[in-house]
Amino acid sequence: MTVDQPSSSSAISIPSSKADLQEGVSANSDSQPLQVQAVAQLKASTFCHAALILGVTTILLCYVIAVSLGHVPAWLPMISDCAVYPPESYFFRLGMILTAALLFVNCGNMYFFLNAVQYGGPKTSDRWGLIMSGISCLGLGIVAAVNEDENGTVHGASAVVFFFLQMFYMWLVTHRLQACQKIDPSISSYSIAQKYSIASSCTIILILFGLMSTNWGRYSLQIAISEWVGVFLILLFNWSFCYEFKGEFLATLLYPSTSTVATQA
Repeated sequence: MTVDQPSSSSAISIPSSKADLQEGVSANSDSQPLQVQAVAQLKASTFCHAALILGVTTILLCYVIAVSLGHVPAWLPMISDCAVYPPESYFFRLGMILTAALLFVNCGNMYFFLNAVQYGGPKTSDRWGLIMSGISCLGLGIVAAVNEDENGTVHGASAVVFFFLQMFYMWLVTHRLQACQKIDPSISSYSIAQKYSIASSCTIILILFGLMSTNWGRYSLQIAISEWVGVFLILLFNWSFCYEFKGEFLATLLYPSTSTVATQA
């Protein structure tokens, strides 16, 4: 997944024709190598920041609108209660579906990161992690698309899928990163400790959530607090991938250098 970042003043030599690629023409060939420069690059960590910012902003925006319009009490509604009535429901659907998509991109990036040759190549556990993350992100998308008033069963089941699969995914990824650290000490110990802390906290919250759900009327406030904390911890966990993605690029836009263009002209 790693793409070496060329400096702004450096150029990369690449074959100037398809035949050069196929035949492996040597430097003394009639074909001259094309000089190109990197004019734009897309960092993998960009998606980590985008998912966190969009997710938090969407939830807080919907909360503020819902409270200001009297749709929910200020302390403390369930997050989903802030997405039942318009106009906040419009922002919630758009923002959280996009957040779910960004989270899956992050998980896909982590899958390729863990599959790197220097870490031993693909592992079955990584594939399962990618599948779990994909289903969990789909669950979040359904939670955003179908509010509890429209279909409480679908909404609630999708929320359970999202939370529980994300919890399992956290443990799996953190364990894999710890194993990779034995091969590559440059992987941050702080990042791994942070991930273990978040995974442990989410596990405790989900256990308490399940126990309190048996008496929703009595523990409604505690359940709401658990939901808010759990969602923000999941977003924070995915954001922590930026420690591993430091210096990683998803794409690089190459363009002929000025000297090459002038020569060809």
